[in-house]
Amino acid sequence: MDVQLMFGIFGTMLQLIVWAPTREKAIARMKRALDDTVITGVPTTIEYHKLILDVEDFKNGKVDTSFIPKHEQELQAPQKLVPATPGKELATSAA
Repeated sequence: MDVQLMFGIFGTMLQLIVWAPTREKAIARMKRALDDTVITGVPTTIEYHKLILDVEDFKNGKVDTSFIPKHEQELQAPQKLVPATPGKELATSAA
């Protein structure tokens, strides 16, 4: 697993990259990595990314620049809100 921190004018961005021999295994590995990722003190889009991984078209590789608008309804599932913990800016746990 490759975890990178990128700093820029938009603040800090964490990039999580996984690899596996098949798309199905890579998606399973990414789900585990997202489940194991802990970020405190700032809001994240982790739950939104988990929703994307569950969309059938994504699983089948049917992804293009209109993916989000095409799947707007599926991606509006209730998202779990995780309260921020002051004092800890960023913590990640890798499996």
